[in-house]
Amino acid sequence: MDKKMKVKKYITYEEPLKGESFTLEQMQEVYEVRVDKKEYPEFSIWLHDMIRSGVFEEVVNE
Repeated sequence: MDKKMKVKKYITYEEPLKGESFTLEQMQEVYEVRVDKKEYPEFSIWLHDMIRSGVFEEVVNE
């Protein structure tokens, strides 16, 4: 039996990343490059806020 691995990704409908999907590792890259560290000093705080506010949505790909 072929078992496919489920992969959690994050998507957004907001520019400039609209329509793209990201793995957790890619989300860390987005954080490093695009996020004001004074507003969000830690990745986990930023990610939680982005999901809570609806800027990013978690999806599971099979």
